[in-house]
Amino acid sequence: MDFFYQSTLAVCLFCLVWIIIIIIAILRKPPKKKPQYIESFKSEYSPDNALKSITYYALHSGYEIEYFSEQEKRITLGDPFSFSRGSFFYPIYIGVDETGHTLVEVGVKGKISITGSAAFRFRDKVVNGIKALTFLYSK
Repeated sequence: MDFFYQSTLAVCLFCLVWIIIIIIAILRKPPKKKPQYIESFKSEYSPDNALKSITYYALHSGYEIEYFSEQEKRITLGDPFSFSRGSFFYPIYIGVDETGHTLVEVGVKGKISITGSAAFRFRDKVVNGIKALTFLYSK
């Protein structure tokens, strides 16, 4: 085989692998169970108002709402697929802790099998955005 044929075959295989990864990321559904690593914080909002503020944040910050349940007080945000950083789901659970404060829990799950510090940095970005919005509209 000549060099041109081998390099063309390698490029085609590389592109095929990326196409498969993109298809998997696009078709993947949001997780139903809580992720292992969750960042949580307390909010002065009621659970209903916390859910509304997170929905507002998602709609105005470029995240997609992948799952929404008012009864469960759960929303899952997602970001569009990107070659440079992957793509993640951010499942958010809203409840009340033992002291009666609203507890917001934010997890992260890769749309493809990506974990590590990058995933946690992107989760922290979502958490900080939600905290800033709740601070902005707090009493």
